[in-house]
Amino acid sequence: MARTLSDRLSEAALGAFVGREDELRALTDALQAPDPPFAVAFIHGPGGIGKSSFVRATLDALPKEYQRLWLDCRDVEPTADGVLSALAALVSGESKPVDVETLSQRLAHQSPRCVIVFDTYELFGLLDTWLRQILLPALPASVVTLIASREPPSPGWATSPGWSGMFREIQLHALGQAQSLSMLRSRGLSEEQARRINEFTRGHPLASELAAAAGRAHPHLQIEEAAIPRVVARLTEMLLSGLDAHFVEALEACSTVRRITEPLLAALLETPSARLQFDALRRLSFVSALRDGLVLHDVMRDTIAYGLVQRDPGRHATYKLRAWQYLHNESLRSPKTVLWQYTADLLYLVQNPIVHNAFFFPGARDVSIEPALPADRDAIKMICESIEPQDSAAWLQRWLDRHQDTFMVARTTLERVAGFHLVFEHKHIDSTLLRSDPITAAWCAHLDRNPVMPHERVLFLRRILAREGGEASGPVSAASILDIKRLYLELRPNLRRIYSAVVDLASRLPFVTPLGFVPIEEAHVTLSGVRYHTLMLDFGPASIDGWLSRLIGVELSEKLAGRASGAGVLRTVLFTDIVGHTDMMRRLGDAKGRDVLREHERITRDTLKQHGGAEVKTMGDGFMASFSSVSSALECAITLQRAFNVPLSTSHLPEPISIRVGLNAGEPIEENGDLFGSTVILASRIAAQASGGEILIPEPVRHLLSGKSFVFTDRGERDIKGFADAVRLHEVRWRE
Repeated sequence: MARTLSDRLSEAALGAFVGREDELRALTDALQAPDPPFAVAFIHGPGGIGKSSFVRATLDALPKEYQRLWLDCRDVEPTADGVLSALAALVSGESKPVDVETLSQRLAHQSPRCVIVFDTYELFGLLDTWLRQILLPALPASVVTLIASREPPSPGWATSPGWSGMFREIQLHALGQAQSLSMLRSRGLSEEQARRINEFTRGHPLASELAAAAGRAHPHLQIEEAAIPRVVARLTEMLLSGLDAHFVEALEACSTVRRITEPLLAALLETPSARLQFDALRRLSFVSALRDGLVLHDVMRDTIAYGLVQRDPGRHATYKLRAWQYLHNESLRSPKTVLWQYTADLLYLVQNPIVHNAFFFPGARDVSIEPALPADRDAIKMICESIEPQDSAAWLQRWLDRHQDTFMVARTTLERVAGFHLVFEHKHIDSTLLRSDPITAAWCAHLDRNPVMPHERVLFLRRILAREGGEASGPVSAASILDIKRLYLELRPNLRRIYSAVVDLASRLPFVTPLGFVPIEEAHVTLSGVRYHTLMLDFGPASIDGWLSRLIGVELSEKLAGRASGAGVLRTVLFTDIVGHTDMMRRLGDAKGRDVLREHERITRDTLKQHGGAEVKTMGDGFMASFSSVSSALECAITLQRAFNVPLSTSHLPEPISIRVGLNAGEPIEENGDLFGSTVILASRIAAQASGGEILIPEPVRHLLSGKSFVFTDRGERDIKGFADAVRLHEVRWRE
C-alpha cells in the first residue's frame, strides 16, 4: 500500500517536544524541589493546545527514580473505587479496590517522589470534590499531582481551606511565534513553509502538526486566515482526501463513538472482520490506546463527526444506532469489573440535551459540592427558613440535627454556602425519623406496596434548595444533580429506584419525564398548605446501564423514524396470526370461514391505518406490518386484541377470533416492497411463541418503551431457532 498523508502525520508525531521551554523548566524545577511549592498543578487549555504533550514532556524531564502514575480519565470509572483500583494497579499490579489509607502506605515506600497525572480531567467532574477533599490530602507529602483538563479548575480549589497555598493553575495558550516556527522546522519544513503555515495556524499545536504533515505533501499549502476550528476542519479534510475510501468510512464510523474495539468497529461497518481497519487506525498519530480500545483525539473526532453530519446525517445516525445495539447487548453480559466502559460508551451516544445535561450540566463546574460541616449549619437553616414553609423547614432542621451526614452543600467563589441537597439510602437512616417525616413516610409506604428485590438499592432525594431561586433550575441545582449522578454510578448495578420531592411539578415535568421520572399521586404530601409532589424513577432490573440504554434507544429510534425507507432505517415489524385457523375453516366450511377472514382483514387494515402502520403482506390468516414508531406498533397490537376480544353480540364477526401478536424492532432490508433480514425473522418467530390473546416483544423493544404507559410481564428466556443466544420475552398486558 502506498504511503499516505496519514503515514506522514504519524511520523511527524514522533518528533521531539518543541516549545514551552520556560513553562517546562519552571514545572520540572518545582517538582524536583525538596519541598515542592504546590501539591497540585492544574494545567488547562482548549482541545489540541498540547496539554498531554506538555505533561508527558514534564515527566520525561524528571529523574528516572521518580515514580510516574498516569491515569487517563477516559479509561477510569469516575467513582472512588474506580480511581483507587486504577492507582493500585499502577503501583502494585493488582487491580483490586483498596482503601485510601492502604494506597497511601504503598506510595510512601515506593520512591523519593511520586507524580500522579490525571489526563482528560474534564471527564471527572463527578469526582472533583472527592479527589480534593479525601484522596489527595491523604497521600504522602512526597506525592505531587498534575491535572490536565480542557476546563479551568472548579472554585473549590481556590476556596477550600488550605488548598489556596498548595495549588497552582497553569493555563496553556498557543505557542509564541519563535516556538511555533521552531516546531514547524523540526517537522521537516523549510523556513518559508514554516512562516507561511504559522500565519494561519497561529501557534496552535494540533493545527500546526496537521499543517506540517499537509505541507510536506503540498509544499505550497495555503489556507485562508480563519478561526482555529475552521483551520483544523480544512486540514482534516485534506488528511482524509489522501486516504483510501474504505478507511475514510472506518474513520467516520469511529468518530461517532467514544472508543473503538475491533468487534465494535465490525458492528459499525456491518462486516464479519474489521482487523485491517483496526490495525490501520492503531498506527494513526491522533489515535491513542486505552486499556480496552482505541480513541481518536477529541478535536479530530469532533471535526470528522461534524463533517459527516453535514454531508450525510442519516449515515451518522445509523452508525449511532448500530453502536447502541452492539453496546446494549454487550453491557447485558459484561461483568461489573468492566461495566463502566459500556456505561461511558452509552453516555457518549447521548445527544438529547435533557438526557445529556443530566450528566454534563452546563454551569455545574462553577459550583463545588462538598459534605456539610458543622460551620455550615446556620447557613443551611437560613436557606430553609427563607424558602420553605414552616413545617417543611422544621423537618429539614430535624434531618440536619439527626443526620448531618446526608447533607451536601454547594459552594461558589462568592458565597460560602449557596445551597444544599440531602440524599441517602433509606436503609441507612434512623427509621423513626424516616417514618415520621411526612414526605419520606409516604415514600416508605409506596416502597412497602411496591417492594424492590433484596439486593436492589433505593435513594431518597429529600430536597434540593439554592439560596437564590429555591428549587428552580440553576448552577446550584445543576451541580447537585451532577453529584447525585456520582451516587448513581457508585450504586450500580444494584440501584433500582430514586424518589424526590418538588413543589413546582409543572415546570419540572418537561425535563424529568424524558428521563423516566413519573409522579406518584398517592405519595404527594401537603405541608403548611404547600403541596410537595413525589417524582419517582425506576431504573429497572438492569439498573443504571439498562436505563441509559433505554434512553438512548428511544432517542435514536425517534431520530431515525422520519428517514426515507431502505436498509439501515429503524422499523418495528409486527406479525399477527389467527390461532386455530385450520380448525375454524374445517368447522365452518369454506364460505362462512371466508366471511370470517374478510372481516378479520377489514378490522386489521383499519387498525393499521389508524396507527400509522404499513401493511407489508397478508398470509391469509395473518398479517405482516411495519411501523416507524415502536409505541404506535404496540398500541396497534393492543387495539387489535381488544377488537377481536368483544362478545359476538357486539361484533360483526360470525365466529370468535383469537390472535397472537409478535413484534421486533431493528433495521430490516427493504426490497420490492417486502422486508427481509434477521429483524423480520425474529419478529415472526416471537409471534409463533405467543398463545391466543398474547402480545410478545423481546427485551430490547421493552427498553425502547420505557417511560410509556404500557405494562409488561417477564416471560423469561426462550431458545429461538436460528438465533445463538436465548431471547428474553415480555408479554404486553392489554386487558383493562
